[in-house]
Order: sequence, then structure tokens, then C-alpha cells
Amino acid sequence: MPNNCIIVGCTNREGRNGVKMYRIPSIRQSKGEEVKALTVKRQRLWLEAIKRLDFVDEEKGLKSSYRVCSEHFVKGRPASFFEEHNPDWVPSLKLGHETDLNGHYVRRRGRKRKVKNEHKETALNAATALVDMSVGTSYDMAAGTSFNTDQDFGDELGPFVKDMSVQTDVSGYQLDAERKALEDTRRDLVDLREKLKNMAFDESKFKDDDEKTKFYTGLPSWNHLLYLLNFLAPAMHHKKNSLSKFQEILLVLMKLRLGLINRFLGDIFSIDQTTVSRIFNRVLNVMYNNMKFLIYWPKRDDFIKTMPMEFVKCFGGRVTIIIDCFEIIIDHPCNFKAKSDPFPNNKTSDTIKYLIGVTPQGVVSYISQGWGGTTSDKHIVEHPEFLAHLEQGDLVITDRCFNGQDNVGLMCAELQMPAFTSGEKQLSSWEIDATRKVAHLRNHVWRALGCIRNRYTILGTKVPFDYVIAKDEGYNTLDQIITVCASLANLNPSVIPFS
Repeated sequence: MPNNCIIVGCTNREGRNGVKMYRIPSIRQSKGEEVKALTVKRQRLWLEAIKRLDFVDEEKGLKSSYRVCSEHFVKGRPASFFEEHNPDWVPSLKLGHETDLNGHYVRRRGRKRKVKNEHKETALNAATALVDMSVGTSYDMAAGTSFNTDQDFGDELGPFVKDMSVQTDVSGYQLDAERKALEDTRRDLVDLREKLKNMAFDESKFKDDDEKTKFYTGLPSWNHLLYLLNFLAPAMHHKKNSLSKFQEILLVLMKLRLGLINRFLGDIFSIDQTTVSRIFNRVLNVMYNNMKFLIYWPKRDDFIKTMPMEFVKCFGGRVTIIIDCFEIIIDHPCNFKAKSDPFPNNKTSDTIKYLIGVTPQGVVSYISQGWGGTTSDKHIVEHPEFLAHLEQGDLVITDRCFNGQDNVGLMCAELQMPAFTSGEKQLSSWEIDATRKVAHLRNHVWRALGCIRNRYTILGTKVPFDYVIAKDEGYNTLDQIITVCASLANLNPSVIPFS
């Protein structure tokens, strides 16, 4: 796109010192005869003012690439189309009429061409003289004769030597000062490059630094981050921008880990916040599609082989999963119909509810899709998506809010929850003992959930309502965030000891 001003003698370029460019008005053909006449008049006045009537081609018309800069208008920009009596309706300042600039440019180009030709001729004469001298020297040396260089070649080399001589008034002290200033500038440039390298968020900043990697990404070590990059890189369709694949993955992990806003991430990576949003959505979709396999419901034999001893003492090898619900706060939707589903009566904010399942080993093995905050825990447990994972003899540990024993029993499984009085004055001794066991083991799911929410603080912040709008695939951005965070949490060591 051209960015030069076409006014004679004006050397302004777009973007330099705040200069802006404006097109020569075009003729509007489809707005009526009155508008067409006005545009024809304005275009003619513009071309007369800048003395560029030759720009209009009879067949092709006026090119759309011609521009006039803001310095030729009183207020720095042309007036509106209908403000015919405004002084800026036509450019009026610095129009290049005062001097014959065209003749000046012609004479200037002629002088430059003449000097260039003289230099070429001088260099050619010098080269010819040197060649003749070398040939003559070889011949005289072979014949054993002597010659006088000054006498033989003085006439030919004299003008060349005179033209090539240099005269200067710069002293040695000034040269030393300039040399020292140049060294100081070079040293400052090296220091600035080193500081810029330390400020850049790239691989060199995190390489072999496990503590920094854990703080910014939530992953336990640099090797984990490198493995994740190598795993996701083939699936990433990298677009032309200033960020590498490593920086794009790092941007998403930092947003999940620290809950940073797009504006702050844009300042860190020196990109626009809209670019941050596009990169986040694109890379998050890649991570969701390629990492959701990490949330895996193991087979019965795998449960028994790796069951922690604490669970074996209380319930043998029957415990399959510990479940609970957690909620994410979202912004208030503008639609009144949309407000009714996520807004619980007993709370002051809109929420989205998720069912999470943690194995006795402390690994997240199940994450449901998001439900409105008014949905009961029992309804989520009774959904076929969760019941399909249960097998005969499975024991599910849960809270007393999940009163779905009937539907779980249809799958030949058992729902173990703390006992409650149900109208009685107090619990029996065996009910108290069983409740203590359940409550003690249920703490593990809270520890695992706490690690996820503490490690990825975006789950503890209020997320935009756009995150819960369903996509074409049936899930939404918040579902992707929850799944990716749980998958990343499974890459960390378990919070439940085996012993």
C-alpha cells in the first residue's frame, strides 16, 4: 500500500511523526446527480490545488493509490463531504507552488549523473594505467632494462593521483575520541541486547529452570514443559505472527496458571490483546483435543494393584472413585432467560457446576460437562454419562447431598455417603464409625480439587459469560479449560501417599 504524499516537494511518509495520509476524493456515481456533481467538483479542485491534473486517465480514471498527507490541511485532515465551505474541503497549505521544484529536481539529477560518470571515467583510466604498468614492468624485467616510473607514467597517473588524494583537518585526538565513543555505543548495544534477552518470554528464559517453570506454568519441571511442547507442536497450525509455538503454549499456560487478563499478556509478549484472545482459543482447542485422554477411568485390576493402604483397610479393594461437585463463578448474562439456569437461590452470583471424580490414587478420572448452578448434585450423578462408567461391585464415596442410591444400584454398584439422622435424635455407634471413615477419605478429593484450583487460579476467578456459550462441537470454552486444567494436574505427582 503506497504511503508517500504526492504533493510536489513533500517527502512525508505515513506513520512518520504522526503524519496521516488521505485519498483524493473519488466520484460517487450511484448517489444521485447532485452528489455526483459535488464529487466531480471536489476532485477537480483537489487536482487543481496540487497541480496534478495529469493524474486523471480518460479510460481508467483516477488511481485510488494517490495520497495527500495531513500537513496540507488547516486542521490536519480533510473536511466532511458535505462541508463545502470548510477551508479543509480542499488542501490549501504547502502545495509546492512557490518554487519550480520540478526544474530543481531535474538539475539535481543531472549534477549527480555527471559526478557519477566522472568517477567511472577516472576509475577506468586508473585501471588502464595500472594494467599497462604491470605489463611494462614484466617486459622490462625480462629484458634486463630499467625504467623511470615518474617519467614514464607520471603524465598518465598524475590526474588520477591528484583526484584520489584526500585532505582532512581531523586530528589524532579527535579520532581517538570518536573511536572511544564508538566503543561505548557498541558496549551499550550489547548490554541492551542482553537486557532484552532477559525480558523476553521464550525458551531461553525457562530452560533448565524447574522453579520458574512451575511458577509460570504449573508443570513440575522444565522437562515436562518440553515434552508437552513436542507432543502438541505437530497438531498446532502455526500462523504468521511474532510468537513461536513455545510462546503460544506458554501464553495459554500462564493464563490458566495465573489468571492473567489479555491486556497484561499482550504487554508481556508485545502483541495486541485481540491477538492474545485468538491465540488462547486456538491453542486451548488443540490442548483439549490432544490431552483429554489423560482423564482416564482405569480398569478394576488397575485399581486393585495401586490401591493405597488406607483405602484397603477401610473398604478393601472396592473403592472405585470419590466424587464431589464444584462451581465456577461467571459474569451475569444479559439475557433474562439465560440468567435463570446458572443462578442458585441460595447464592449471590451466577455459577456453573461440574462433577469431578478422583480415584483413590489421587488422579482425576472423570470431569462432567458444565451444568447450571441450580442443577442438583443428585441429578448430575444420575446422568447416564456418569453411570456408564460404573461396574458391578464398585463403591462410590460421596457426600450426603448425592442421594442417588437407586440409580447407582441399577448398575450393581454402591453409593457410600455419611449417615444422617433422618428424624432420629442421634446416630448409632457403627454409623458414627462409618461416617468418620467416609469423611476422612473424602478429604482426599478436596485435596486433589484444592491442588487444581490453587495451581490454576483461573478456576477461582470470575470468567466471562462468553466462555459458557456452546460451540458447534457441543462443548464450550469453560469445559475446555476445566478439562485441560485437570489433565495438566494429572501430570503432577499425586497428593495421596500410597502408604
